[in-house]
This record gives sequence, C-alpha cells and structure tokens, in this order.
Amino acid sequence: VSTQSTGTPDSSNMSKATFTLGNTAKFVQAPDQSSQWRWSVYLRTGEHASLIQKIVLHLHPTFSPSEYEYSTPDSEGVFASGSFTGWGTFNIRVTVCWKDGSTTSLSHHLDFEDDGGSGVHSITLPSARPEPANEPAPAEPSNEPANEPAPAVVPAVSREQLQEQLAGTGYLDPSDPLFFHGRAYNGSGADEQPTKAWESELKPRDDHDAPDWLTATEFQDTEAVMESKCAALAQLLQLSHKTVIYSGAGISVAANIGQAAAGSGGKGSKGTDAWPTKTHFALGALGRHGLVHGWVQQNHDGLPQKAGYPQENINEIHGSWFDPSNPVVLYSGTLQHDKYPWMRHDADTADLVIVVGTSLGGLNADQVATKTAKRSLRNRPWKPDGSGGALGTVIINLQQTEQDGKATLRMFGTTDSVLPRVLQMLRLAEVSTCKCGRQFCREPNGYMYEGTESTSRHAWQMQLLDEHGELKPTERSNWLTQERVVTVPYDRDGKLSETAVMRLDLRDGQKIKITEGHNIQGAGQPAYLHIGATEPYTRPRAYGGQTMKNGPGHGTVMRKRTDECAFQLNVEGVSMLLGAWWLDAARRGNLEALPVVNLDPVMESE
Repeated sequence: VSTQSTGTPDSSNMSKATFTLGNTAKFVQAPDQSSQWRWSVYLRTGEHASLIQKIVLHLHPTFSPSEYEYSTPDSEGVFASGSFTGWGTFNIRVTVCWKDGSTTSLSHHLDFEDDGGSGVHSITLPSARPEPANEPAPAEPSNEPANEPAPAVVPAVSREQLQEQLAGTGYLDPSDPLFFHGRAYNGSGADEQPTKAWESELKPRDDHDAPDWLTATEFQDTEAVMESKCAALAQLLQLSHKTVIYSGAGISVAANIGQAAAGSGGKGSKGTDAWPTKTHFALGALGRHGLVHGWVQQNHDGLPQKAGYPQENINEIHGSWFDPSNPVVLYSGTLQHDKYPWMRHDADTADLVIVVGTSLGGLNADQVATKTAKRSLRNRPWKPDGSGGALGTVIINLQQTEQDGKATLRMFGTTDSVLPRVLQMLRLAEVSTCKCGRQFCREPNGYMYEGTESTSRHAWQMQLLDEHGELKPTERSNWLTQERVVTVPYDRDGKLSETAVMRLDLRDGQKIKITEGHNIQGAGQPAYLHIGATEPYTRPRAYGGQTMKNGPGHGTVMRKRTDECAFQLNVEGVSMLLGAWWLDAARRGNLEALPVVNLDPVMESE
C-alpha cells in the first residue's frame, strides 16, 4: 500500500484500519466460442466508508475507458465495480479519495483462480502519512563472468529417486539455502548463493505487485554450480515424458525486442524483422530431437518458427505478428477459441515445464508452471491425463520470481548461455570458445546481427546436430526460398481433411481470405476491428480516427518480405503479415485449420 496526502493532515485523528481489496471471477464461453473471464472489483471499507468521498478504479490501459469512479458503497461499506470481461490478469490500482482531500493508493493483482482473490491492506486513516521514498537508480550491469574452480557435475539419479525427493520436499521459503537452487538440486554449491550481476531495489515490473524480498536484481550462478545445474537439466529432459516450454519476452531481449520487466538489457529496436537468438535455436533443436513436446509462447515475434520450431506445436496464446487469424490480443480482449483450452491441457498434463524469459508475475497462463510444480509433490508415476506425478518446473532467469520456491531446479543465467551448454552435454551441439578465451559468455544484445565480424569482446558460435547427424551453424530458416504454391490436405474452408486436397497459392496478386474461427474481433486491435464487423468501424483518434468499411476478411497477397520472413497481405485495406513457415506446416498437414486460403481455391479433390 502506498499513501499520498494531498491535504493538511491532522495528527490528532491518526488511526489504522483494515481494508480488503479483491475481485470476483467466473469463466465464461463467449458466443464465438472464445475463452474469457467475467470479473468485478470490490473494496471492503466497513465502518470507515463515511470518510470516503469516492474510489477510482484504474484498469489496464487497453480498456476503454480505463478509469471508473464509484462513490456509493453498500450498507456494509463495500464499494463494488460493474462487470468486466477479458482473458488477461494485470495489476489493478485503486485510489481512495478521502473527504479531507487526501488520497491513498492500493493495488491488487487480478486473480482468476478459485473464483477470484483478495488481499488485506492496513490503511492509515486521514492523518499524517509519510511521503513515499524515491526509488534508487539501478546499478550498471556487469557482463564479466567470474573466475571459478573446475565444475563438479551433479550425480545421476533415477526418476523414482527424483520423484521421492520432490514429494518429500515442500515449497521452499526464501530463507532456505536451496531457494536459489531448487527442491531437487543435489549438485555442488547447494549452500552457496549466486553472485549479483546487476543490483537494483526496483521491483521486476511496475504493473505487478511483488513480495518485499523480490527485486529486479540479476543473479549469476557460479561456474561450478551452473555446470552441475546444466547436467541436472539434461537429465530431466531425458527422463521427462512430456516437456513444455513456457516463454516470456525476456528470451527476445537479446534480439533487440523490448520487454515489460525491468532489467539490465537494452531498449528494443527490432520488431517483425528480428532474428532468432541462441535460445530460440536451442529450443528448436530440442523440439526436433523429441526432447520438447510443446511450447506456450507469450511473445508475438515468430522467432521460434524462424529458428525452425514447427508452427503446429507452438501455442501463441496472446496472438502473433505473423498470423492474421490471431492478432496480438489486448488485455481487454478475448483469446482465440482454441488457445486457452490448449494451454490448460498443457498445464494439466505436462511432466516437465521449462520457464524462460518470464517473471511469472501472475498472468493466467503462469498455471503452466505452477500446476506442474504442484503435481511434483505427488510421489506417483506420470500419466498422460494429469492424474499422476510430475518432474515439476525448471526456471531459468537472471532475476528471481515469486514462484522460485516451487521450482524443481532454479538456474540463474541467461538462456543464451544455459541452453547451448545443456545441448552440448546432450551431444546435440558444439559451442566455440568465446573471443575472450572462455565459454558460454553473455554476448551483447543484437549479437546475431553482427555475425562473425562482431567487434564485441564476447562473441561465440553454436553448431547444431541436424536430422542427418551432421553439425550445422545456426541460421534463420530461409522459408522464402521455397515454392509459393503447395498442395495441402485441407478443404476449401481451410479445415484439415482426410479426402480433400487443395492448392494453396501465395504468389503476388493472388486473392485470399481469412478463414472462419479467426480472432480479429476478439483480439480488440483497433487497426483491424472493421474486419469481421457487422457495420463500419470508426477507429479511436490515436489510430487515425478513420471510419473503416466493414468486410469479411478478403484480401490480396502483395509481396514477400524477406527481412520479416513473411508474406505481406492487404486485408480489407490494412496490411497484415503471414509467416512463410505456414506453407510448410500446411504441407505437413499437422494443423487443424489454416489461417488463410485462396478466395476461389483450386481443389484437386473434395
């Protein structure tokens, strides 16, 4: 709770009170089969409601309007909002405006579990309240790896031994020495803390609450501990029946794409033209070799696919820059109809979840990590329906997260340094020595755009084992060199078929349409809301204020965009991108439906 006085305090009236701020939540299925939640916010003030002039509710800026005022409590002193709908959780702020002219700011993280959540806040009633302290400026980041003794590898254990240890070890408290290492860590340095690579007293995100111990400080495991942890992760990957990646924006920072969390990375300067990182290539390799079975992707950037990860195995739950049927979803929007059930299925059935690049700050999709961690408390064999046990969750991040105490293995380092090391242990990759003479150093952001001519002190290369057993350097998959007319096992509406065969033609000038089941209206992006609308749509002033003629989603292939690895489409007068990898996925016939088809497709069989 932060407090700010805007009037002259009267210290003679100083006293404390307890308020409860929370939300209700109910899962609903929209008429278009999209998944969303209906929720409301409440503030219980009890007998002190008479001191309050009004409360102001501040929602995520994608809601319009994003602020609501309530001045009339019920007979029990409860200020209640109306109902809202959406798919995403975020930090809600409430400003209590007292009748003496002062204000108090409260915050609550929207919670969709167990019909909603709440928190108790100790409030200083209108009186003298301290001014909030200024946040200190973050320290300069350090990029130098520490000199450490020779590594000691973690001893091998059986799956049965591992599950017995996990079931007998509850969630860890921050004071526990294993909190920095994980509930199943048995390697060297288990009593040591990682070093601080960059220190800050700021919170990881300014739109999420966090416990007192959690800051944006970045940590780095010592060399010996990191070697042991990488060996442990290699073992977990080999033992797991179903491994799911859960990724956030942090894994794309090295590609110069921005993120919401505070940290030592530079500002983003790339978008649809970004190149994959070593992390994306490493995870793609694990997928191709059968060690990763699914990927729940919070990001929209298409970098996994550019690194060769198959489109059909990645759940772009929050939308994509490269899928015109699933634009990036606003917090006030709804998810595409199949994305939420797919995420819930992975959350309920994964054996091992590897968390990379996310602060686990309370998004609904965080259940992929937390539910799998909870199943690791069961000393039972894994079962495909989720009724058994699990190996749990591995978290790889420079910063701590609220969920660290639940982790089977907790690794502090960049994913660009950790995952190539794991692949080398699995004999799926070879990594060169860094220019500085060491290995697995942290390279500067944007290293992939400099190539072998990098002027940085830290630069190294990775080669991956391909399907023929040969080592090949990492490079973007050049999807656009492939043919642009392919024969695919789909019907004229883009649905997978056992009998129909269609010719999908994405040459320049070809007429196309977005298929049924798209989420353009649900996503809520003002640039596209005329597509699929029943009447003309006038954009907000920030988006130009034009009135756009509504249309069903017909368009034209304009050209291929080599830098973006995509086809540029003009759909109902606006530009959209289709990742070139969709052609390859369509040819494999592993997608339930295609995002686009030709307006009048050539059918080889119906």
